[in-house]
Amino acid sequence: MPRSAIVDTSVLVSAFLFPDSVPGRVVALADQGIYALHFSPIILEELRRSLSNPRLRNAYSYSDEQIDAWCAELHEIGSLVLRPLPDTGGVCRDPDDDHVIAAALAVKADAIVTGDKDLLDLGAYQDIRMLSARAFLDECTWGKLGIRVKFCHYGSSTEIGSGLGWSAGGRSSISKV
Repeated sequence: MPRSAIVDTSVLVSAFLFPDSVPGRVVALADQGIYALHFSPIILEELRRSLSNPRLRNAYSYSDEQIDAWCAELHEIGSLVLRPLPDTGGVCRDPDDDHVIAAALAVKADAIVTGDKDLLDLGAYQDIRMLSARAFLDECTWGKLGIRVKFCHYGSSTEIGSGLGWSAGGRSSISKV
């Protein structure tokens, strides 16, 4: 089970738009302390830029205040990589994705959680695995440690694997099976 991960922009945008989705549950696991979530200043900038896109805003109707609150919550849940990023020397097919790998190297992350095809096709770099949000969620919740995660959502609770989510209003519990 990964101990720490860089979560990239595509996953964070999806988690914001769809808190009950797999990406939303990935962020919820960090909130529960299952793993350490990290993001770089570039990822945070991309997140703000993506969420500020007029097409996205019109389709999902959210405010600047909601974007600000989401970014503030990410700072509470995870950590911003402030140390200098190492030069990766063009590892990824898309050079714009090299900063994600560099951030993972800087924090010695076990995984990069991404929806980016170029990163996923890479599979791994050094000891860092590239995982989809679904693969990461599966590893964290049904991994070798037998952890069961219980999510609270709008006053009700369900166990993972049955179409659940998380909300800022409720916290989740973890139990060993």
